[in-house]
Amino acid sequence: MGAISWWFNGGDSDTTIIFLGESSQSYNPGQFGYFFLAGSLGALAGFSTEFTSKIYRLNGSDSKKLANNQTNALLVKIGEEINMPRQSNCDTKGYVCDLDDLISSSVNGPTSRVNRAELTAKNFPFLDKIGLSASLVRLEPNSVLDPYYSTDGSHQIIYVTKGSGRIQIVGLNGTQVLDVGVQEDQVFVVPKFFAAAQLAGEHGMEYFCVSTSPRPVLGQLAGNQSAWRALSSPVLQATLNVSPKFVKLFKSKIDL
Repeated sequence: MGAISWWFNGGDSDTTIIFLGESSQSYNPGQFGYFFLAGSLGALAGFSTEFTSKIYRLNGSDSKKLANNQTNALLVKIGEEINMPRQSNCDTKGYVCDLDDLISSSVNGPTSRVNRAELTAKNFPFLDKIGLSASLVRLEPNSVLDPYYSTDGSHQIIYVTKGSGRIQIVGLNGTQVLDVGVQEDQVFVVPKFFAAAQLAGEHGMEYFCVSTSPRPVLGQLAGNQSAWRALSSPVLQATLNVSPKFVKLFKSKIDL
């Protein structure tokens, strides 16, 4: 069952709203289909005055006013004569979360610092109902986010909210599928089972990520939680075809 929503910006600056959704079941699969109650694209505008009059028990003039007075399709500039509500009239607990309250810091090596907030069904149960999760990641200038990959078959949709950086994505069989600079307001996708790493620019980078799983499981290709750390030195030596000295060096870097 769908839900009706409205949005109001009562401030002095622009507000950016990101809509993400599953479109495979849309009227035109792969494209978003919108359902508006009012306005030039609203459902009421399509019914005849006769029908509208009988449905809402209005006279002809009022029926036309109901269906056609609002000529804007989506965005409406509101005058001072309309006093929009400033506070919610319902309980928002379980529906609204401030990601800044969940931010935690981690260090990738001696120079890279990452601030991250994770919102999954574990700490926000409502996400189990919609099958999604989210995270907010802030990379300090010139910091790198260690390469990671999904182990649960989930995709990631990433929207850069601030700053700029570079993204590399590696697909199956070690094939690099993307190596590109990204900046504010750009979006990229990390497909399931692909590995990705991000490098922040000189002013840092912040991005918002949505995963197509309410409880995503990520594997690491670097750092003290990576699979490398569990492998013995002889196995690493044979796998990488390197000397014992290099294996020792490599393992010391993993533990940073």
